[in-house]
Amino acid sequence: MLRAIKNFLFFLTITILELSILTSVFNDLLLEQDNLKIYAAQTTYTSGSGNWTSPITGNITVECWAAGGGGGRGGTGNGDGGGGGGGGQYSIKVISVTKNTQYAYSVGSGGTAGTTVTLDGGNGGDTSFATNTVVAKGGTGGLSYANGMTAGVGNTAGGVGDTVRFGGNGANGTGTNSGGGGGGAGSNTAGGNATTTTGGTGGSLNGGNGGDGTIANGAVGSPGSAYGGGGGGGTKNSNGGSGAGGYIVITYSDNTAPTVTLNTLNGNNFGTDITPTLEFTGNDDLYLDDIEYNIQIDNNSDCSTPILDKVSTTDLGFLNTVSGGDTHPFNSGQKVSYTVQSGEELNTGTYYWRVRAIDPGGTNTYGSWSGIYSFTVDTGISITLTSDGSIQYGTIPSSTSKNTIQVSDTQTIQNNGSSTVNLVIKTSNATGGTQWTLGSSPGNDIFVKEFSTNSGSNWTQFTTVDTYQSLSSSVTPTSSVNFDLQITVPSVTTDYQQKSITITVMAVLP
Repeated sequence: MLRAIKNFLFFLTITILELSILTSVFNDLLLEQDNLKIYAAQTTYTSGSGNWTSPITGNITVECWAAGGGGGRGGTGNGDGGGGGGGGQYSIKVISVTKNTQYAYSVGSGGTAGTTVTLDGGNGGDTSFATNTVVAKGGTGGLSYANGMTAGVGNTAGGVGDTVRFGGNGANGTGTNSGGGGGGAGSNTAGGNATTTTGGTGGSLNGGNGGDGTIANGAVGSPGSAYGGGGGGGTKNSNGGSGAGGYIVITYSDNTAPTVTLNTLNGNNFGTDITPTLEFTGNDDLYLDDIEYNIQIDNNSDCSTPILDKVSTTDLGFLNTVSGGDTHPFNSGQKVSYTVQSGEELNTGTYYWRVRAIDPGGTNTYGSWSGIYSFTVDTGISITLTSDGSIQYGTIPSSTSKNTIQVSDTQTIQNNGSSTVNLVIKTSNATGGTQWTLGSSPGNDIFVKEFSTNSGSNWTQFTTVDTYQSLSSSVTPTSSVNFDLQITVPSVTTDYQQKSITITVMAVLP
């Protein structure tokens, strides 16, 4: 039950009644949420095929480099050169993926070199992702001297992507030399064409150079460089060079700690609700990991000394706002609420709150705090001491009583709130020198304390120190209650110092 407390102090002999009221006024404060950096993460493949499992739901960028073609074998005569292989394409595309879904990939293998068995260079393999959603076509192999010496080419068709760059063409073989391989395409530029025996330059950013051909008899063609460079042709009785293999790069937003948005209106007034419910939403970016929460509620505007500091992993009060009953962990993007629990009810006042989140299955670190929002609770309870607040009993003989009626100092409590309340009252022991103890009749250092709301017609004893007893019920707004206090001093005491007694009156909602 919510309580509003007004303390005032009575002294025995020369006694002063004091009432201290502290009123705190805060301005709403909204702090800008810290920006979170999102780092790029990559998965790369330089060979083979298989399935990539997406760690996110959202967009990814896929880059494919195809393989270069192999160079053709040379002939049997001096200088009989094979043709150089063509360079592989480059393709890039942004595609949408779903978390935990598998996407097939295949990295093209470099075209084989022309040999005594195959003669011609092999075609470079295509590189693809997500069942031909992104495709880069491999360069074709160069022909052997025996089959015409024609160079392989960088394909200008068949690529699939937002941008496709072509590989360079190889150079033809002749009766005096073999041809160089075409350069592989890069992410910035196309691959360069070979010039006679000199391999083409690879396109900027990861395009491989084409392998050089040769003039010397019996010289093997040079292999293409990664990625996608075509192999150079061989000369007399020599093999061509192999093409370079392909490459895949998958780029996506890296996992970051979750962020939180506060949904409950900033400055919301909950009225007499002393266990308010606050709503918020956590988001784990593209990874959509499950989320746990930490909420703080404070009566300081910077939340530096929270009166409530709760976590969803161990504390009650966190629920799925939509479906209800859903405790931790919570889904990313799900509306979640926290309700102040019984036994932790809030008094009238202005409060400030913030929330942060953690994804135990992801980064497992708390993200930044949300902005700080405010809310108010107004129970309608407010009582004020309207009397003078100073009582002087004077000197009292042993075993004798004196009250506020006799000293013309009846006290008055006014209900200046908006709710009907009950008033309760309690006393302390008498302190100062040797303590006097509350009792039912005067004794050795034992005193009696009583109160009355009917001008002393009836007196009610305080039975136990620091225990509230009913003073007045159903006190309506703007109305007042007069009450008197009476003390009977001990029958025996060796200590005649001034004593003080603390009286507390509290307003309680019925």
